[in-house]
Amino acid sequence: MGLKSNGSCGQCGAIGGGAQHILRCKNSDRLWSCVERVFGKMGAGAVAHDKIFGLPAHARLKTIFCTALLAVYQGFLRAVNSGQTDSDLVKIFKQKLFERIYISFLVAKSENRLTQFNKFWGDGVGLYKIVDTRIEIRL
Repeated sequence: MGLKSNGSCGQCGAIGGGAQHILRCKNSDRLWSCVERVFGKMGAGAVAHDKIFGLPAHARLKTIFCTALLAVYQGFLRAVNSGQTDSDLVKIFKQKLFERIYISFLVAKSENRLTQFNKFWGDGVGLYKIVDTRIEIRL
């Protein structure tokens, strides 16, 4: 099991980090760099200090940020449940973000609401391109 009776982190072994350590753990640094790159593509700022306190920004940035938190949580659960600390948080994040964008696109397309979809996602700046009735997602 990833959690130890001494309170050490299941990912890196640090002792006594508390609940916020999960977000600051050195094993999640690559993920937060990836999130910063995605935000950079969209013209948004860095997320370094926002890992704990959240974003006072647009809903799409909050959606991306929440997706990153879910990736961290999934990696932590894997460490706790199976003891495996080799989760690729960047891969999990990209997969979850891809699914979120794609499902939102399919729903918007079926309801003839692509304008609202594009408005929410900022016309896909750095994330996707709509070609005819298809979407090309680039993460």
